[in-house]
Amino acid sequence: MKRTSIFLRFPRSCFFVLAVLLMTVPFPAFAQMTLGNISFSLDTGILEDGSQTDFSFGYRYTPSTEGELRLRYVKLSYNGDMYDLEESLTANDETTFEVFLLPFRYDFFSDSALGFSAGAGVYYEYNTLTQHGYFNMSALGSESLNIYHNNFSMHIAGPLAEGGAYFRTQAVDIELNIGIVPVFYLRRDQSMRMKPYMGTDFFDYSQDTGGSPYFYGELGGTFFKLLSVSLKYEFARIDYDAIAFDEGRNWTTLSEELLSHSFKVEASVLVPLGGDFSVRVGYGHSFNTIELNSGTPVQDDKHYIIIDTKKMSF
Repeated sequence: MKRTSIFLRFPRSCFFVLAVLLMTVPFPAFAQMTLGNISFSLDTGILEDGSQTDFSFGYRYTPSTEGELRLRYVKLSYNGDMYDLEESLTANDETTFEVFLLPFRYDFFSDSALGFSAGAGVYYEYNTLTQHGYFNMSALGSESLNIYHNNFSMHIAGPLAEGGAYFRTQAVDIELNIGIVPVFYLRRDQSMRMKPYMGTDFFDYSQDTGGSPYFYGELGGTFFKLLSVSLKYEFARIDYDAIAFDEGRNWTTLSEELLSHSFKVEASVLVPLGGDFSVRVGYGHSFNTIELNSGTPVQDDKHYIIIDTKKMSF
């Protein structure tokens, strides 16, 4: 599906970042306050068709054990077409909220420059999609103008396992982190309306099922505390029933398999603010592929701006 940006959304979280910076710069003594066991980061990506905000909060119980909570919020607004019909247009509003909860993570070599860690927890995702638009099927002898509405929501939950490796010196900090949700519970709710094309203009469907797997990995490095680069990859496989309609204008459902790949490249500079505070400003590029029922993959790539504030302890 071809996507065209409706507008560039500047997320509210960016204003929070700016507020933190304004409070930090005039009071450098405050930036050097430490409790030692707490870490957090706030990462905002300004996309072509929306925004992505990542927040993490960690607490170190002992020198070798810690817990972490990561949240991700993605908001997209874009135009597209319907089922590849040339005479169609839809306005799409998509929201994704993800939770990565790792109450326990163990660092096997906490006092070494080279180390390994592993943890376990739970993963949760809530996704909504609202579409409104029209399509023209006059070539089939149907009404020339049809109104189209689609409302979709999805819940995913499952166990999460995560592991990583790192190499840290005064000049270089390199980290590899991978995670997998081997199986997950899936709840889908969808309602669709087409008028006047369908004889019965409204249909809704709910489904409780499962799936597997969801996998992600990240390789990142920081050099001389000034330059940061990272490579990120995500993969998901989902089997589900989707609302469809046949040539007789009857509602039906189709079993579908969706394979999703996402690859991101990021580069940024670090601006120290004093104490443990730093700001990361940079550029990212994502390459996304969606394959439905082993058909021709749909590909798109996006550019985004990175604004990140981080404080390892306070």
